[in-house]
Amino acid sequence: MKHLLLSFLFTIIALSSHSQRFSTGYFINNSNEKIECLIRNPGFKNPNSISYKLTENAPQVKAPIDSIKEFGIYDESKFIRSVVKIDRSSVDIKTMSIDPNPEFSEEQLFLKLLVEGKASLYVYEEPGLIRFFYQVDDSPIEQLVYKEYKTHGGQIGKNIAFQQQIANRLNCHSFTFQTFSEITYETKALVDIFSEYNKCTSSNYTNWREKRRRGTFNITFRPGLNNTMLSVSNSSANNQDVDFGRKLSFRQGVEFEFVLPYNDRSWSVCVEPTYQQFVSEKQMELTSAILNRDYTVSVDYKSIDLPITLRRYFELNNDSKLFVNASIIGDVLFPSSIDYERNGAELYSPLKISTGFNFAFGVGIQHSKYSLEYRHHTNRHILEKYQSWSTNYKTSSIVFGYKILSKKL
Repeated sequence: MKHLLLSFLFTIIALSSHSQRFSTGYFINNSNEKIECLIRNPGFKNPNSISYKLTENAPQVKAPIDSIKEFGIYDESKFIRSVVKIDRSSVDIKTMSIDPNPEFSEEQLFLKLLVEGKASLYVYEEPGLIRFFYQVDDSPIEQLVYKEYKTHGGQIGKNIAFQQQIANRLNCHSFTFQTFSEITYETKALVDIFSEYNKCTSSNYTNWREKRRRGTFNITFRPGLNNTMLSVSNSSANNQDVDFGRKLSFRQGVEFEFVLPYNDRSWSVCVEPTYQQFVSEKQMELTSAILNRDYTVSVDYKSIDLPITLRRYFELNNDSKLFVNASIIGDVLFPSSIDYERNGAELYSPLKISTGFNFAFGVGIQHSKYSLEYRHHTNRHILEKYQSWSTNYKTSSIVFGYKILSKKL
C-alpha cells in the first residue's frame, strides 16, 4: 500500500512537470491585429509575458508585455495591458509603512478583468499582493485605494479610500451610505457592487468571475474488464482456507463527472455506479485421520460499486489529455455468499458477504470522446461480519470510456 501511494504521487509530479496547459484563446498585438492561437493559461497569475502557439504542432513563442495589448482565454479570462499607478506598500508588519497615504509608482501591467461594462473592475495579483483597479466609461484606469499602515501606537490602521471612490463614481438609486460603508476589499464584494451598478444603469456587462465559475458536466459510459483475485481463510479452522485464484469478468459503469471551473478545469469529481461480479468455485479435499472427502467451495459476489473519484487532467493537446485518479469505494450488495457443499448438501452455514470501503488508483488517457484507463483496487474485506475470517479480494481493471454527454453549466 505504501509503495502504491508513493508511485501514485510520483506519477502526479512527473505529469505535472511535463503537462502543457495551452488553452484556446487570442491576443491583440500593437498593430491591433487579433491573432487566434493556443495560449499557456496563466491561471490566477497576472503575467508579464505570454507563451503561445499558432497551432498544436507549431513551436512555442514567448511575447513580452510591450508587444501585446490584450489577450484572453475564451470563456474564462481576459487581460488588458495598461500603464497604471500602483501602490505596492507592504502588509508585513515588520516592513509596513507608517504613512497612511498610498505610495504610487507608474508601471505597465497586464490587468485581469473581473467585470467588464460601463463600470469595469480589474485585478492585479502576485504573491503577497492584490490590487483592484476600476474604470467608468472611458475614464483612465485607477487603483481602488486600500492600505494598511502602522499607527504611532503600534497598531494597524487602514486607509479605506476605495469605499469613497466607489461612492463617488457608482451612483445608483438602490445604493445607500450603508451599501458603500460595508464593501470590503475582496473580489466577491467588489464584483457584486460593480455588477449591481451595471444592472442598475441597464448596461451590458460581463462578469468574468462568473464565467470562470462555469464547470462542465459529463456522462460517460464505461465498460471494462476486471482481473480479480480472491482468497479466504479462517484462523480457527485451516481446512476452510480457499484460494480461488484470478478470474476475468466484465464490469459495466456509467460515470457522472463534474469538471471544476478552477485551475484551467484540470480537476474533476466523479461518481461511477458500476456493476461487478465475482462468481467461481473450487474443488477441495477434506482429509482426516479416518477418511478423505471431496467438497466444493463456491462464491457468488455481485454488487454495484460506488466509487467517488478525484481526477487530475494533464493536457497533451486540444483533443488529448492524460489523467490520474484516486477513489474511495463503497458498494451496494446483491444477495452474495460463500458456500461449502458436498454432494449438494451444506457442510457449513453459508458465509454471507458483507463489505467495507476500499480505495483505487488509476491512470489513463482521454482523446476526444474516448478514454482508456488502468485502475488498481486495494484489498476489500468481503466477510466483515465474521471475526475469525479474513479475505484477500483485489481487482485490477481496464476501463474503456465513451462520453455520451458533455454540458457546460
